[in-house]
Amino acid sequence: MPDVLLFPGHAGHTREHLEHELAVTETADIARRIDRVATAEFGLAACFDIRGDLVRLADDGPEHADLAAFALSLARYRTIRRHPSRSAVLLGHSFGHLTALTCAGAFCVEDAARLLCYRNKAIAALPPRSTGMACLGLSAARTRRLLADAGADEMSAIACYNSPAQTVVAGPVTALARLRRLALQNQLLYVRLPASFAFHTRLARPAVATMRALAAGIRQRRLGGAVFSATLRRFCTGDLARPVYFRHAVRRLHVAGADRFIECGPSALLTRLVAETLPGATVDARDRTASFTTS
Repeated sequence: MPDVLLFPGHAGHTREHLEHELAVTETADIARRIDRVATAEFGLAACFDIRGDLVRLADDGPEHADLAAFALSLARYRTIRRHPSRSAVLLGHSFGHLTALTCAGAFCVEDAARLLCYRNKAIAALPPRSTGMACLGLSAARTRRLLADAGADEMSAIACYNSPAQTVVAGPVTALARLRRLALQNQLLYVRLPASFAFHTRLARPAVATMRALAAGIRQRRLGGAVFSATLRRFCTGDLARPVYFRHAVRRLHVAGADRFIECGPSALLTRLVAETLPGATVDARDRTASFTTS
């Protein structure tokens, strides 16, 4: 039976948490390759402060946090697969799907970094509007009822089906504020995520064509391993606007025979979701803790 290796997307890790993971993970080579793309091709400040094999964050902006999580996931994958005990299926959450495809050989590190930067450019090119994302400690069905009770319009929607006990919503910040008040009144878990935009909703659709044009010169190569998508079975710019069906993917892989899920990201966020979805499954977070910022 295969292991399922998990790759996170927007996890909202703190600078301290990312730097701790960078200090204990072999990321120097990957970090240098990412920084060359980010600085030379996109004019960004260096993401990493690299001194020999020691890597620290040079900047903790949202773009840099995404690139750091990407680098750490690639490095974790290398470490785990040095001594493989079983075959593996790779499963990513949100832009973690791009990380999974990169580990399977679909993209080189540089092209994957370009795709991440193109995604951010496509979102930045949209007309200014205040949107965001929030995590609720509810099932999808109860989340839909809460959205209706909060008077949320069609611009607010479920973005990620994480587990039977956790759902992510996205939309205008005014709608999220009403949702927060209602959640607190009912003593429900509500966590505002540090995402810069309402990803995985219809609000991201205008960015799809922009990203498609920006990424036109990048070609996906043949996969060298099995990748399971929580949206589609290949990288697609349209993933920006499609919901993430993580719990559905976990259940389908379990039905197909997978019984061990291993975290490749810098925390234990995804293995916690697996444990909520499949209480009897074996999860391996490599001594990492679930950690994200709240507001």
